[in-house]
Amino acid sequence: MDRSVALLQLTQRSTVDPNVPSRAAAGGPPPAQEPQPCTDCLCCDGRRAPFRAGTFDAAISIAVIHHYATVARRRAAVAELLRLVRPDGGQVLLYVWALDGDAPAGEAKATEDAKAPRPTKRKKTNQRLDPTTGDALVRWQVNQKFDATQQVFERFYHFFTRRELEDLCRDAAAELRQQEATRSAAQCRIKECYLDCENWCIVLERFVD
Repeated sequence: MDRSVALLQLTQRSTVDPNVPSRAAAGGPPPAQEPQPCTDCLCCDGRRAPFRAGTFDAAISIAVIHHYATVARRRAAVAELLRLVRPDGGQVLLYVWALDGDAPAGEAKATEDAKAPRPTKRKKTNQRLDPTTGDALVRWQVNQKFDATQQVFERFYHFFTRRELEDLCRDAAAELRQQEATRSAAQCRIKECYLDCENWCIVLERFVD
């Protein structure tokens, strides 16, 4: 699920689908089956997904929430993910960019990725970060091998502290409870929050009292 059609097209993998009939020439032998894109994907607004509440056992959002430019939009996006998972044990995993030095020593999750040397690109980005808001415009240069003209785009990012991310998730859960007041008594708890390769990662779980 993504808002960008171009990114969704990149996810497509072509393979022979037995459910898709082959196109045969009139009077001729049937040709070999043609590869068809078979990756399930959907272009939509992450704050208004076209699925019923409680459809999924789990939902994952990686490098999405930090692109919303306002707190209200970030909160709505998290609330929508919580809405999509079942109220009795459904889980949500979020990855967002973290502020440098936000975690105490030893806080990083003990994984091989966390132990690996961290890239310097993010640190250069933080030098252009607005310290009062946590917002930044990150420069992205298009790789054009056969074109002398270089295109540079600036993309919005919001850098999170751990406390900010946890508060955002609690507020999103409260917002969802207000929306579902007449339908569900489901609550939400934070199961885990950890630092992984300059990202804050948080696992949320819905439950019924």
